[in-house]
Amino acid sequence: MIIGGFLLVYIGREVGGYGAIIGSITIAIGSVIWNKQKNKDKN
Repeated sequence: MIIGGFLLVYIGREVGGYGAIIGSITIAIGSVIWNKQKNKDKN
């Protein structure tokens, strides 16, 4: 998930600034979802 976000940021820099913004949002959402899934596994 995080690797995908970094990939989006890299592609975004090639295309323009908007892609980098979308990429960072994707990283934030992805990390929240990832943490929720990890917490579910612990319980």
